[in-house]
Amino acid sequence: MSKREFEGWSGTKSPLYDYSFNVVTSGSDENKKFWEYTPSGTFNITSITDDQFKVGKEYYIDLQEAS
Repeated sequence: MSKREFEGWSGTKSPLYDYSFNVVTSGSDENKKFWEYTPSGTFNITSITDDQFKVGKEYYIDLQEAS
């Protein structure tokens, strides 16, 4: 996961933070098994706060259909 700070939209003085998540590739048996079946992928989130996620940590991203 990486984090990038950038200038906010027009009219705002606060910066925004872009978090980019990549598929895990190593570390645990779970990561190795996931990598075997999901060889690539990214997920990006933009936030107004800089402490939503920590660089170097791993996160589960669970997407479910809204009903």
